[in-house]
Parts: sequence; C-alpha cells; structure tokens
Amino acid sequence: MTVITFTYLIIPTGRFTGIPRNIAEGTITISNEEPVDNLHTQIQQLLPESYRNVPFFLRAFHPTAVGYIVMRQGNLISQYFSNSPTVEAYHVLIEEDAYHIHTL
Repeated sequence: MTVITFTYLIIPTGRFTGIPRNIAEGTITISNEEPVDNLHTQIQQLLPESYRNVPFFLRAFHPTAVGYIVMRQGNLISQYFSNSPTVEAYHVLIEEDAYHIHTL
C-alpha cells in the first residue's frame, strides 16, 4: 500500500463555471489501494454545498505522457498511479459529467 498525494483541478465548465479558484484547485492524500469511488467521495465532500450535486468524473493526468485517462469508479487508484506523482502538475482533472457518460 502506497499513500500518495494528488494535486487536482476542477475544470470550470458547465455547472462548475464560476467555481472559485481556491476551491477548484487543491491536494488530497489517499492510499492508491483505495477505489476511485473513495477519491471521488473525498473530493465531493470538499466542495461547497452549491456544487455537491454536480455529477463529475475524474481523469488521471500524466503530463510526461501528455495524456489523460478516465478513472472508473470501482477500480483501484493503483491502476492509474503506482506511487506519488511529481508535484509540478495537476494529477487529477475533474470534469462535469453532464450526460452521465462515466457514471456507473
């Protein structure tokens, strides 16, 4: 089990438009053996009440590979990150799931 710290960014589009920057950016520490659902829940709990009902999904962002992957709820975080990522970039991008495409 590896405890890792992510830097996340909520992309201010859709119902996240206007979200204050101090809320849209942050860090969260969690074991990479936890399911993505737990990361999703922890981030949702950090949101102000007015944003808690906005459906969203997470993307694992690897700046060195210049790509990102949808983090499926139910999977372990370790499928996307084996250890702590570098601190120079955002690691998890949060996007509104307006059409519930990524909701299980």
